[in-house]
This record gives sequence, structure tokens and C-alpha cells, in this order.
Amino acid sequence: MALFINDQEIVLGIKGTVAARDAALRFLFHDKSLRSSVVNYATANGGTPDDGKDLFQDAVVLFDRNIRADKFNGQSALRTYFISIAKWHWVNMRRKKDNQFEALPEHREQSSHETPETMFLEQERKSLLEKALEAMGGRCMNLLNLYKLSYSMDEIAQNIGLSSPEMAKKEVYRCRERLRNQLSSQSEILTMLRNDR
Repeated sequence: MALFINDQEIVLGIKGTVAARDAALRFLFHDKSLRSSVVNYATANGGTPDDGKDLFQDAVVLFDRNIRADKFNGQSALRTYFISIAKWHWVNMRRKKDNQFEALPEHREQSSHETPETMFLEQERKSLLEKALEAMGGRCMNLLNLYKLSYSMDEIAQNIGLSSPEMAKKEVYRCRERLRNQLSSQSEILTMLRNDR
């Protein structure tokens, strides 16, 4: 794994090539101290360790997006900035959740989405989708991963080496169709991925 000496190297990595960005995000993702801080914050504020892990993953995505959008001004350490993103995201998630509960009638039963079984199935769905993406390999896997991380069509075109955003849009569509066809040929995976249980 690449070693990033300081905050500036991480920022440059995230704003750099696909390989540099992946290396910088992987470096952050494997920072046990950073992960622990976020998980501890979630558990100290009404969440579970699993909530903390989800929060950390969400924070990585938001952090990446903010860095690429030049929202980091360097007035604090990058680690402090990352943790503040996680905290704000947690507060917003809790507020939304509280508002949802306030809007529910008191006699309504617990949503089936919150049962351990459906949470497990959701994790299985994510895992199967990741495996299907990996099985595609090469260009389509890279392209769909960029699309999943909310890259613009212009950014995808630059990173993949396409001539225009329109070409990127066509490639994304082609790869999504290929993924859909691959999944439809495996009925048990398709059943698992559908949210109809």
C-alpha cells in the first residue's frame, strides 16, 4: 500500500489519476486510528459498531467528493476535517431518522427494513453486486466504479481516456446493460439483488 507522508500528498492523490486516487482512499480506508475515532463517535452517540462502520464508509465517500470539489481549505488538519465530515453526517442521519419516527403513527409496527434478517440480506446484496462487478473486470469495472462514486461524465471520460462526456455516457450505459445481462443469467443472484423479500 502506498504511504502518504502528509495531508498535501493525500489531497494531491485524490485529485490525481484514478490510480493515485484509489491509493489515497485505500490509505485512508485502512487507517485504523481514523476508523476507530469515527466508530467510537457513533457508538458514543446512540449508534452500534456496525453503524460506526457504515458511517466511516459514508465519510470516505463524502470526504473524497469534498476534496475533489475543492471544499477543503487547509485551515485544519485533514484528519480533523475527515472526522468533522463524519460527525455532521451522523447528526444529519440521526435527525432524518428522528423525523421519520415522529411522522409514524404510534401503533405502527417496526419496519421490516430494520430487522436483522433484512439487514443481513442487504449486506448480501451489496456483496453479490461487488462480486458481479469484479467478474466483469477491466474497463467496465473501472468505469462503473467511477460512476458509483458520483464522478461526472466529463471526469469519467478523462480518467478512462474517452474523447467526450457523451462517449462516457454511452460506455456507462453499455457496461450497465452488460452487468444487467450478466445478473439476469444468474437467477439466484438476481433474486437476492431485488429488494422484494
